Amino acid sequence: MMEVSATLPGIPRVSVVMSTFNRAELLGKALDSILALDPPVHEVVVIDDGSSDRTAEVLAGFGPRVRFECRANGGKSSAINRAVAIATGDWVWICDDDDEVVPDAVGVFTRGLAEAPGADFVYTGVAHLIRDGCGEYRQVLPGAVRLPPSAALEASLFAGRWIPYLPSVMIRRDLYLSLGGLREDLRRVEDEDFALRLAHAGRGAPVEAVTYLIRAHDGERGAGAGQFSNAMREDVDITFLRAIYENIYRSYPLDAFRPPAGGAGPLPDQPGLFRLMVMFRVCSWAIVLDEYRRLRAESQGAECLGALQDGVSGLIDGFSPNKVRALFASPFVAELLRDKPSPLRAALVQGMARGLYWSLRRDLRQRAFGGLAAKVWRIIRCRIAA
Repeated sequence: MMEVSATLPGIPRVSVVMSTFNRAELLGKALDSILALDPPVHEVVVIDDGSSDRTAEVLAGFGPRVRFECRANGGKSSAINRAVAIATGDWVWICDDDDEVVPDAVGVFTRGLAEAPGADFVYTGVAHLIRDGCGEYRQVLPGAVRLPPSAALEASLFAGRWIPYLPSVMIRRDLYLSLGGLREDLRRVEDEDFALRLAHAGRGAPVEAVTYLIRAHDGERGAGAGQFSNAMREDVDITFLRAIYENIYRSYPLDAFRPPAGGAGPLPDQPGLFRLMVMFRVCSWAIVLDEYRRLRAESQGAECLGALQDGVSGLIDGFSPNKVRALFASPFVAELLRDKPSPLRAALVQGMARGLYWSLRRDLRQRAFGGLAAKVWRIIRCRIAA
């Protein structure tokens, strides 16, 4: 067991916890980067979640520097929860078996605690490992790390403007346990589900620096028997996201959807409109229709409707073809098309049309198609506004 950092004053006792499944070829690189941290972590705890490759051999090769258990496959969330349960540090840092960490990550987390004494978690930025033409992975760092302030974190999660990735977050272990850990019934988006509960219950401290390197590859996603292809990722994700946010919709009071002033970018400051936008993001079209029916009789300010229009435009711009097809096949769009004019209808129609236009422009990728994109934009506007 590593306990080097426990002797260093001011350095948090961090337990790195990891689930691994049949990733022997990348697991060693991940652990090498963790063991090279300076300052070091308190310990590394790995659960081998039923691997059938050389994973156990790779883990054994690290000797006492890595604590590990081998067990029958139970899923990533279950494995992480087990790792946290047997960890001995005050803080937990969840790392994946196919990524790497930056050498000074513990120092970055320490800075967050120094700047926000009493914080329950420290959240940071990520960069990527991209394979070059020679087959080697190289770091691709962001020009700058931009994180929402702690007060705006939950609203940023709701709006999809901060994508939660737990490996860039250090969490107080007792809070992790009190929140029940990762949900073991989710095949995907367990990060976002836990981040929502974490932001709702705890106080975070942002540090706008990179601690974690995500490796881009086309391997299987998910864990164990629940794995699926990379191409299926978005469809699987939206199914679970919709269920998570529909539960929030039913259980949170309306005022919980009132965005704080600043920090999360321009958002509708009327909670009903913001809640409609949130459910639009996760493609919960029946609830979007209910919210639209409830809100269309109410008056909304022009600035608030403008923020809704911009938000819907940004969401549509990021929608996959499957999501766009589902949207236009939904009862929500059917009613929107035949409804009488109103400021709310206009904001939604214009936001959808603008988002489709920019999505088309981005996908065509060539200036020569600019005229075609503009023509399609006019057709879309006429079709929806009719």
